[in-house]
Amino acid sequence: AAEAAVAAAQAAATAAKEALRGANQEVKEAAAGVKAARKHAAKWLSDAKVIMDGYDALVAEAGELRSGALASFAALKELAPEPEPAEEAQPEGAEAAGAAE
Repeated sequence: AAEAAVAAAQAAATAAKEALRGANQEVKEAAAGVKAARKHAAKWLSDAKVIMDGYDALVAEAGELRSGALASFAALKELAPEPEPAEEAQPEGAEAAGAAE
């Protein structure tokens, strides 16, 4: 009976060692994830600055478009003559009736 208890204890110890190895591997992976997250968190300000600089450049470009090309287009549009009204299309039956007379 004592031998069976010793064998069971050894099997439990082996299983516990395997579980410990797995847990240690998970700790290493988690530590690498934490390290990467800290790196990204430290870098967010410079990333946000790059994005906002791009946004500011686009806003300035849109302002130039509004004050330049679109303003010129509006001025030319005011100078253009009014288009002549289009002739009203007659229904096909009316043309046939006019030709038959």
